[in-house]
Amino acid sequence: MLIFQLQYNIANILALKSGYVIRLYELCKDHYSEATRYKESTMSATFDIKIERLRELFE
Repeated sequence: MLIFQLQYNIANILALKSGYVIRLYELCKDHYSEATRYKESTMSATFDIKIERLRELFE
């Protein structure tokens, strides 16, 4: 289970070195945006993702 509290800020990704890590950050940010779209007070989102699915997304 991944738990993220994200703000889309360039400072959040400057330290990331791998293209895969940056892509994972983007996936989490997108999921967070979808999860909080209708809940303005939500400050975090939780979701599950299988390793096989990550492999597919990164190919």
